[in-house]
Amino acid sequence: VIVGFLVVHWLWPGNSSTLDELVMVGMILATIVGLLLLSVLWPVQVGGYSVGIISLATVGGAIGSLKLTVQIPWLLRYDNRLISVNVLGGALADGLAGVLAMVQRPADEARAFGPSTYFCIMAACAVPSIFAFVLIKRYRLGELPASAVTAAPLGVSARAFMHSPPLAAVREQTKSGTTLGGAALEGSGASSAPECISASVSGLEAAALARGARSSAESADALRRCSADAADPTEPQAA
Repeated sequence: VIVGFLVVHWLWPGNSSTLDELVMVGMILATIVGLLLLSVLWPVQVGGYSVGIISLATVGGAIGSLKLTVQIPWLLRYDNRLISVNVLGGALADGLAGVLAMVQRPADEARAFGPSTYFCIMAACAVPSIFAFVLIKRYRLGELPASAVTAAPLGVSARAFMHSPPLAAVREQTKSGTTLGGAALEGSGASSAPECISASVSGLEAAALARGARSSAESADALRRCSADAADPTEPQAA
């Protein structure tokens, strides 16, 4: 679902934020429609399994996958305090489902109400989400100024992902950046130790992300130390 959504974002001709908002509305509507359909289809069975429940579980899994992917970038365009409010609303909805189940007493023969009523109540609880979304958009409730928004729309990430250079090209660029280190090794007469250099290149790729290293001299020093460790049989190779 996530990969498919990234492809759609990549091909989307308009504003990426608009697509994110359309998907959010679609997720809310899918929840409501899915619960209403389940209230009718839950008795339908194939091979002893409820087709409605399994189908809704599949749709729910897709919505759960897209929720963080779409909702979090959208929420970061608003006051950060509202993120907690949004998460609290989801937790209350989950708690409400449990409370309804306790009131229903599904394990008893004399249930307070049947599964159809249960799913209809849960669908009704999701309807206010549509009105909340419309009000937030219409009146820009809690919306941050554009200069204060640090999160890019998902479409930016999608395009960066689709156009990212292959890993082999990245490695070649990294290796070309270690020329100074290789020259230093040759000048010192130390063993080239290709395995050690390859490991150092991979390690430096990760270190560049973690520490923000910018100097090629740091790369040369790391390669010297690694080569010395490989050339000295008395040193533990775990280093």
